Amino acid sequence: MKSLIYTILLALLISCTDGTKSIELENERLIESFEQAYQSGQWHQALSYIDTLRARKVNLNILPIEAECYAGLGQHEKAISLLDNEIKLDTMKNIYYVHSALGNVYTHKSDFNKAIEHYKKSIQIRPTYARPYINIGDIYNHLNEKDSCVYYYLSAIRLFAENNFFNEVVDFSQRVISIDSLNIEGYKFLQYGFQSLDNHKDAVSVGLILDDIITSNDLQGRDEKHLNWLFTGISAYKCGDIQLSHELIYSSIQQETVRRDYGWLAYCHLSAIQNKLGNNDLAKQYADIATKIDSMKTAEYIKDLLGQ
Repeated sequence: MKSLIYTILLALLISCTDGTKSIELENERLIESFEQAYQSGQWHQALSYIDTLRARKVNLNILPIEAECYAGLGQHEKAISLLDNEIKLDTMKNIYYVHSALGNVYTHKSDFNKAIEHYKKSIQIRPTYARPYINIGDIYNHLNEKDSCVYYYLSAIRLFAENNFFNEVVDFSQRVISIDSLNIEGYKFLQYGFQSLDNHKDAVSVGLILDDIITSNDLQGRDEKHLNWLFTGISAYKCGDIQLSHELIYSSIQQETVRRDYGWLAYCHLSAIQNKLGNNDLAKQYADIATKIDSMKTAEYIKDLLGQ
């Protein structure tokens, strides 16, 4: 699979050639070669490809990436000068990306205060861009400032979750947990990531660990414990552990918040469990309760749940 950088570069080319097919194919080949050189840290080679593409009158508009190549060669001041000048000219629509690139250059230079300054400017301009949060988190991790590191990683994870980047949710949730082994939000996101990737076995394992953490922190009476039981129980059902699923989901509905906000979902699964156990009358009773709570959601969900 080609990387995001390759995709961006190719998109930039769409309106930058005269439309001749052979020219477009050659430009695409050069861009792919550039991307490979850039990703592998072959900075001289990457800059050579940029020069070649420009000689072919392709307006790449990738100054931030070019500056990072110079930074990779240790030419930090040249990289900073290129990017600072771009900010002064304000000719790029994606100026947030220029600030992020400056943050990368200053990080490479080990000037972490300036790096964080530019990453925060990038976030201020475009708060939905996840990369600066990760980079700030990496800096704080390097500086052994764990609380700040976790804060910025979690900020990035929220964005990944909102935009359905579930592999990234899992990756960075695991990083959070490796730094703070009792971080409840990290475990919640990790479980959510596994569930979204249909990895319900690992989702159950995470849920059981989370249950122990919630209990040890004396949070038994709070919503976290019962909601965790519900979603862990759903994953247990999906990976075939019917007994555990019933135990967790039935326990979850003893809490008013779960009944109010997720009652239809819980009773749908209790109905499906009883259906699998052959208890048809009880299955119908649970299905009727779910229908009374939310008939539209229940009708659609339980049909998929039972595979009808």
